[in-house]
Amino acid sequence: MQYIEQNHETIIKSESLRQHVVTNQPLMISNLSRKITGDLISHGVSIVHSFPMNDFTKFNELAQSVITYPMNYKGGTNSREDLGGGTLSVGTEPPDVDVPAHNEMSYWHRYPEIIMFGCKQCPDGKGPTVIANNLDITKDILSTSVGRKFKEQGVKFIRNFYNEDSKQHGHSETCLRSWQQAFGCSNKSAMIKLCEKENWGYSFTEKDDITISYKLPAFEFDPALNENLFFVPIGCHGYAFDHWAPYNSLENHRRPYHLTYGDGSELSTDDINTIEQINDAHGIPIFWENGKILIVDNRRYTHARPPYKADPMKPREIGVRIGNPIERYGQREITKLFSSVY
Repeated sequence: MQYIEQNHETIIKSESLRQHVVTNQPLMISNLSRKITGDLISHGVSIVHSFPMNDFTKFNELAQSVITYPMNYKGGTNSREDLGGGTLSVGTEPPDVDVPAHNEMSYWHRYPEIIMFGCKQCPDGKGPTVIANNLDITKDILSTSVGRKFKEQGVKFIRNFYNEDSKQHGHSETCLRSWQQAFGCSNKSAMIKLCEKENWGYSFTEKDDITISYKLPAFEFDPALNENLFFVPIGCHGYAFDHWAPYNSLENHRRPYHLTYGDGSELSTDDINTIEQINDAHGIPIFWENGKILIVDNRRYTHARPPYKADPMKPREIGVRIGNPIERYGQREITKLFSSVY
């Protein structure tokens, strides 16, 4: 069966979010897709309510209409469960661990333009997704010494992966994924070749676990806005594991991932708090309900998930699709055009 949507707008924390309500009247998915695409161009975000989500079949159909070029999580930080048809589970972070604001895969050389979340089940709206306008975040970040230092130096990522071949012997507790999973390399020689091709720093342990490191710009140019947007996923700092055993027993640089300023200097606690406070100040909570879909422009909006108390009898079931890959622009010199009145 196909469905029809009705339009309305809602103001949440002074942000206009375009929302669509799906009813039980027949209609083509393509009509809803066109409206979502228009919302993303105009506002950077769109929300659909009451979408059929007995499974992810219809969600996949909608995603295929909205996303032109689907992506996987090659190079991603976490392993994700395949929920069918290209839909993956959201991150593997425990419910009681905070997931700070970030743009999806902003730690990588390629990232998705669009990210879609679909809720099959979320009892009592637990575990909301908190989105924030990245243009507002960027303006506030640049007014701080933290933002200015990131703009000047960029950001350095340090990531740890275990060797899948040695997993049977007990792989390193510093890692969430194997390098075979993350990069599709079948052997150590292929992994070394990839590291050297990409100009990553790398080192292997005796078990052939690997640490890689690389530097990226801390801001990313958005041609639609003609703005450089803050693009540092603070949740990739080792502090994100402070309440996540067994990783919290390790030094930051030995945890699954960590970041520093581009020159390798560490962020202070005050630096981290500055970024978190700015992110939180602009946060808009999206409370989940069955059949709710959230679609965002991944440059223009960040997303986060605060800790919540899970119900093992009624698990939170949210799927994610990403697509329309963008190679990193980095920051650009911006020319502002002004009109003169005579």
